[in-house]
Amino acid sequence: ITEVATKQARLPWVVAAGAVAVALVLWAQSFRAPDEADTLGPGSRAIASLLPPVGTDLYLGDSGLGFSPDGTRVALVARDESGQAAIWIHSIVRGSAERVSKTEEAAAPFWSPDGRSIGFNQDGQIRTLELESGLVETLAPQAFADGATWGSSGEVVFGTNDTGQPIAAVKSTGGTIRPVTEPPAANTHYFGPDFLPDGQHFVFHARRYGSEEQIGQIRLGSLDGSPSRHLFDSQSTARYVDPGFIVWWHQGNLR
Repeated sequence: ITEVATKQARLPWVVAAGAVAVALVLWAQSFRAPDEADTLGPGSRAIASLLPPVGTDLYLGDSGLGFSPDGTRVALVARDESGQAAIWIHSIVRGSAERVSKTEEAAAPFWSPDGRSIGFNQDGQIRTLELESGLVETLAPQAFADGATWGSSGEVVFGTNDTGQPIAAVKSTGGTIRPVTEPPAANTHYFGPDFLPDGQHFVFHARRYGSEEQIGQIRLGSLDGSPSRHLFDSQSTARYVDPGFIVWWHQGNLR
């Protein structure tokens, strides 16, 4: 499961985005959907196309899609004919999508561990929205979160849109933003974190700009702020997939 970074300077990541989305759908299994209508049996697999909602265009820039923890739904950003962006929830089982109110011009959607809420960046704030009630909470100011992940420990970890900035964290109830990695080396960007099941460790992508090969690293970080460590090289971000896999996109292949 790989969400691909999408700045113009990261063009190889953009090219892979659509293929990664489809590959993630193919991998989806061991579902625990909270909505029975979206439920697939244990060990089931779904094959589906990810098409834009009627009258819209998909906007995959700025981390514009995120898969629910159970693998049955996709939060995506789409622009309507007027050019306004909003978050939609696409059901893989139903093959339909619904627009999420109060998400106008939101970006970078991510899911709560229980799949009942989503988070996003909107109006220079990191916010969460409970899908059933529509309740919106503002966690912290942040000009732009470049990929975010919501862990079982109640922390939201995110990258920023600037090189030289560490991966940061904030409580899912709001509060002070704090760094949870070392600052990256010069001309290096940390982004696209994803929590591991323990709710304490996360993987993220480190990419050095100006590299002709445009190969980045997948690194392992921790909420305790200890120095991150290199795991392997990768052209994309990486995602944890049950039962115990790290999946990423590399040179045209899902690994």
